[in-house]
Amino acid sequence: MTSLSPPPPELFPRTRAGMLRRPALWLVLGRAVTELALARWRLGRRQVRDVMGAGALPALPLAKSGSSEKSTSLTARVAWAIPRVAARVPWRSDCLVQATAAQRWLSRKGVPTDLHIGVRKDRAIGFEAHAWLCHNEQIITGGDISGFVPLVPRANQAGSPSGDRMPVSAE
Repeated sequence: MTSLSPPPPELFPRTRAGMLRRPALWLVLGRAVTELALARWRLGRRQVRDVMGAGALPALPLAKSGSSEKSTSLTARVAWAIPRVAARVPWRSDCLVQATAAQRWLSRKGVPTDLHIGVRKDRAIGFEAHAWLCHNEQIITGGDISGFVPLVPRANQAGSPSGDRMPVSAE
């Protein structure tokens, strides 16, 4: 899996002055705040066994396979907005909150995703878990996952659940 390539600089400014010149991006950031708040609230109401259990969250309707220009643009916006907003909200928005927020946002637009929960490969550091979201083998949230291995390996690439793949989807 690879991370999304960085978006062109003209699409997503890096400075506050650049943001002020692009008011349409404020809508994207506002949506990110909303999705993060909803994800945090929903995860706070669930037990760990419910989040990790197979079928704990309803399955997503599968959209057309492949990557259209529209879904690529949307995934780039989500990958840009979620971590920037998560670092600035007054509640804890760790990797699982970010992944579920991005998954809900994308699923509402018909973009299929895979949420992975894994553990660090190097046990000398101790136990550390991490969550990341992928679309078409591209990492949307979660950053560098090279040091992590999924708890439940993926059984197939088609997107249909099987006995040894944990389907984790947004509500």
